[in-house]
Amino acid sequence: MSISPRSWAALVFTAMSAVLLALVLGWRMELAQNAEMMADRAAINDRVAADAAVRTLIAMRLRDRAQELHQESRLAAIAQSDPALAEPVRALSDANDAQTAGAAALVLIDAAHDRSAYYENMGDDVDSQGDAIVWILGPLLAAGILVSLYSLFSDWRKANEQQAVEAQRRSRAEANAATKSLMLAAASHDVRQPLHAMSLLLSALKRRVEGDEPKRIVGRIEEAAGSLRRLFSSLLDVARLEAGVVEADPHDFALEPLLKQLIDEAAEIGALANTQVSLGPAPFTLATDPQLLEAIVRNLLSNAVKVSPGGTVRVTAEAEGAHVRIEVRDTGADLDAGALDRLLAGQSEPSVRVGLGLFIVREMAKILALDVRARAAPGGGAIVSVTAPAAAAAPAAAPAAVR
Repeated sequence: MSISPRSWAALVFTAMSAVLLALVLGWRMELAQNAEMMADRAAINDRVAADAAVRTLIAMRLRDRAQELHQESRLAAIAQSDPALAEPVRALSDANDAQTAGAAALVLIDAAHDRSAYYENMGDDVDSQGDAIVWILGPLLAAGILVSLYSLFSDWRKANEQQAVEAQRRSRAEANAATKSLMLAAASHDVRQPLHAMSLLLSALKRRVEGDEPKRIVGRIEEAAGSLRRLFSSLLDVARLEAGVVEADPHDFALEPLLKQLIDEAAEIGALANTQVSLGPAPFTLATDPQLLEAIVRNLLSNAVKVSPGGTVRVTAEAEGAHVRIEVRDTGADLDAGALDRLLAGQSEPSVRVGLGLFIVREMAKILALDVRARAAPGGGAIVSVTAPAAAAAPAAAPAAVR
């Protein structure tokens, strides 16, 4: 969920109000503690000063010098504790007769009492000021919290509404795409029929034309028809994949006949670009869907032949534990092997242009749970490998069905 500038401002205001309130509360607590401590000290001084003044008068009347000295030390401690009482303490200490000492004692008692009352009032003032500030900042903080919560709730509601609209649009688009894909997949037979008829008619026409130039033109038309047939086949495969009507039918089958058939097809296409296509030994039996594997290898071969004009394409198979790794190696350099591997893994490569074949390979490999990888070949080109499970027991060799 994205936070709007209004919500950010409300959050900043709330945070500043909370910090300011915390600072004020801390300041108020510290002042209150200091005022309470000073008031306690002043109250003690008040009681001590009264007691010392009375005892000083008694000592003077009894002319007890030792008691007078003791009371003078107590008065000096009071003066040191509160400098505001230093003057009345000095006046009492300097008194020579009982009458003068009595007046000075009254002045000291009044001064100590006034100091105690002063600190008590100061504590009350601090509490009153702190309460006033808290009453001012408290509503501001509460208002900031309410505004923040409202803004965040509004942003959340707008984000949910936007997500709902986007989800509805995406669902509508997916439904439309699925409908088109289903329609195209259902029409696959009707689309293949005229293409097949075109190929038959071109073959018949090729046998009847005479002359090098007409035969060359018919050959070019036949090539174009073959490209069109392969393109429609790829489009129909994509439509079936998007429509979700492709289902795997795994069973045991011999690998080598399937690869030989695909090599023969690729060799015809490669001959036009002087590309040599070859097959290594593949005496293995696989346990997967032969038709989907056939489509995967056919598209890999088509892509390899396309990017290797005048080069070579070789298909090999090798046992790898309980699996068989089929490799298609080309000498082309049109597509970086790292980018090809990322494309086969489902990552996007916006700077790389690829055909439908790699998309079909990737999606059909997902259906069969096959591992498809690409790596750079020594000396240039790329090696694309398909790892499929090997059969537990070898059945009778039978070529895979041709689409």
